[in-house]
Amino acid sequence: MTAGMPTHFDRSPGEPVAIETYVHLLSDHVAAARAVDLSLIEMRERLVDDRWIALKPRWEQYRNHPVSFATAWQKGAVGAISVRATERRA
Repeated sequence: MTAGMPTHFDRSPGEPVAIETYVHLLSDHVAAARAVDLSLIEMRERLVDDRWIALKPRWEQYRNHPVSFATAWQKGAVGAISVRATERRA
């Protein structure tokens, strides 16, 4: 993505396929999930760190920047804090 090259792979028998890359804010993911009644149950994040730079030295300029996240969602409000309950406490 930082090199300006699309993600690509070859289908069998050797047919090239390019995948367009889209960057979305975390808030876009949350808004989309809330729109279909999903609750966040787990989230992992990764920064550009020593291990990453060892594999991709040209990413040194991005050290300590967020590079990826993974989320797990569940239908319904299991374990979620409602906005109304939080507002009442304030």
